[in-house]
Amino acid sequence: MTPPKHEVDAVMIQTVRNFHEELYMKNYNNKHDLIGYKEVRYGKKELELLRKCYPNCTIILLVRNPIDVWKSLPNMKGLIKTYGSLKGFTRVWNVRVNSYLELCGSDPNMHFVKYEDIVTQKTGTINFIKQVGHLEDKDINPVLSKKINSTSKPLPEDKIKFIMKQCGPTMKKIGYLP
Repeated sequence: MTPPKHEVDAVMIQTVRNFHEELYMKNYNNKHDLIGYKEVRYGKKELELLRKCYPNCTIILLVRNPIDVWKSLPNMKGLIKTYGSLKGFTRVWNVRVNSYLELCGSDPNMHFVKYEDIVTQKTGTINFIKQVGHLEDKDINPVLSKKINSTSKPLPEDKIKFIMKQCGPTMKKIGYLP
């Protein structure tokens, strides 16, 4: 049996919507008037599916400097399982960031945000997040001032150089390098 592609697409979209309805709306609908979630593993295909499911939702694509990402990742075994190697990590970071830029360029409801602009409380970024999240300063300031349990560890110079070599052009494109 090979169903028509348009039927498969329609069922996939309804399945994802049902999943979100079951997982999020039942649990949080009474407590929140806006649902959002953080997912760092989404690539272009997942985001395109999310867009098909929710054509009018706002999507914020958050990116962090790859050196800081690698430094903050705990458990080397988990890293190797997820990325295969530092080279695998840099490949994924480049692919994701470049696809995010492409998606933001073609979708007015997808927005590219740098993590560092949130942490440093860049006015335009904070105002945008307040607008999208229907937030006020009193909602955002306690979150930004809270210290999280980060696992940042020193990174050997050869690893930093490798990340810079592999990710440099993309880092430059988004303003991490001059």
